[in-house]
Amino acid sequence: MNDLLQLLRPQQWYKNLVIVVAIFFSHSLWNRQDIWLTALGFVALCMISSSGYIVNDIVDKDCDRFHPEKRSRPIASGRVRIWQAAPLAVVLLLASLALAGYLSTPFLYSVLALFTISLLYSLYLKHYVFVDMIAIATNFVVRALSGVFLIAAEVSPWLILCVFFLALLLVAIKRKSDMLLLKRRSASYKDVLRHYTVERLDRFITIDAAIVIISYCLYSFLRRDVIWMITVPIVVCGVFRYLYVTEADPRVGRQPERIFADGGMLAIIVAWCVAVGTILYLV
Repeated sequence: MNDLLQLLRPQQWYKNLVIVVAIFFSHSLWNRQDIWLTALGFVALCMISSSGYIVNDIVDKDCDRFHPEKRSRPIASGRVRIWQAAPLAVVLLLASLALAGYLSTPFLYSVLALFTISLLYSLYLKHYVFVDMIAIATNFVVRALSGVFLIAAEVSPWLILCVFFLALLLVAIKRKSDMLLLKRRSASYKDVLRHYTVERLDRFITIDAAIVIISYCLYSFLRRDVIWMITVPIVVCGVFRYLYVTEADPRVGRQPERIFADGGMLAIIVAWCVAVGTILYLV
């Protein structure tokens, strides 16, 4: 049972929290119906994500057996057989689609898009330089838009762009961290890494970090409320802090969830949430 739970990768479900962007920024945080819909939507996204993870583990089982970390995964290690994992993936897929269809048709389309992009990534897109990173970042946009569709909210396109470029930044840093930690063995574990270099990724990260900051500045400016500008320094500090922490410890870049163990980064996240929450709901 524990192996099947690991197969679902519940530690990765936090990525689906992007769905709350819509309810948070549309002033609907106290709307009970929207909260309920968003909570059910989060469950649907978690199920469809886990289905995609299982498919990816099945496709990558041979490569994962030679990876220093991934070889301990249930399928790669042989603790879970394909004939056990495949039906679970199908059940999760069907359950997610059924729940999404019950919630709303546009949300169902977004869930289907999430699974389709994940499937294409597992089978093809992960082998193409830069396309692999863009595919992953696009899935974060789909998650954010799914929340918009779910509660029929109006959210600034600039905010969605922030989600895309921030996700792209995280993925680029993860690729760089892979190369720094795995060194010459990196290409043997992930074929696309043979097309990357640390220097090339550094340039990409610098450009993308600048775009994240610019996108958020434009989002704040276009809200036509000068008070939003007080959140800009917090975002800039957050981007710089993340770059600093992942540079000092590449393991954080490979597992972004570790960033919550950094006191400085956690303080920045809390400060931003408090500042934005205050502006949206109290000012």
